Amino acid sequence: MKKLSCIFCMLFVVTGSIAAASSASVDQRLMNIIRNNAGSTFPCSNSDFISASDVLTQTTSTKPMLIDIRKQSAFAQFRIPQSINLPLFTLKNKSFLKKRNLVLINEGFDSGILVDEIDKLRHDGFKNIKILHGGLKSWRDNGGRLDGDFWAMQQLAYIHPKQLQTSSNAGYWKGIDISIKNSSALHNSAEGLTHIPLLENTNRFSEQINSLLPGDTTCSPYIVLIDEQGEAYTGIENNLREQKHIYFLQGGLKGWRTYLQEQTVMMESTETRTKSCDTCP
Repeated sequence: MKKLSCIFCMLFVVTGSIAAASSASVDQRLMNIIRNNAGSTFPCSNSDFISASDVLTQTTSTKPMLIDIRKQSAFAQFRIPQSINLPLFTLKNKSFLKKRNLVLINEGFDSGILVDEIDKLRHDGFKNIKILHGGLKSWRDNGGRLDGDFWAMQQLAYIHPKQLQTSSNAGYWKGIDISIKNSSALHNSAEGLTHIPLLENTNRFSEQINSLLPGDTTCSPYIVLIDEQGEAYTGIENNLREQKHIYFLQGGLKGWRTYLQEQTVMMESTETRTKSCDTCP
């Protein structure tokens, strides 16, 4: 009987943890990412970046060495042919690369960490080093070849809630609600969140999105498009491919809430269970 009571206690605590991660607080955490400095210029220099088109048009003799700094598992899924997979923290120890022309590559939405790192690498003697502007997404959109899992490549324009939460560009994301009826839950949490409803005329819709962006997007804010459940993105991705800083929040607002609620349960349930069920054997 004691064990049965303990099981009910554990279930009660876990359920309480889920309830504790209220929609309001979860939504506010999203707003903290997409509203802090919203619309601010990303702190970088044009000299930090090189475009995919510039790399693709260089001759064989002048092409830089492409260094993909993603995790090995991500690199194994798909990659630029002839690129090299090196963790960012190991690059400073590769002194034989100091005289090479290097281009650092990641998915494209997390360039903040690369901007910080190339300053250090230049100080250490890596004089000819740049970042691929827009990352792998821009490479694909400019006709660059990718090898690997076709389905994984199609997800380059989508950012998972975890990736958005941990992005070094947090504070330089601008959120746009594209739901037909603006998401009341979002607007209750974020005064001034831009609402551009998805139109049947996707070309007109894309024009409205593009009108918010400056001509030179190298250091412009990152744009994340959001709807209630992540179901409204189909059909508009191709219209926005030229814009390197536009991404879709995977799963929409529902996906964000689910992710953070799961994280809350994982972090809090063990501690709370210990406090609440101190009579358990």
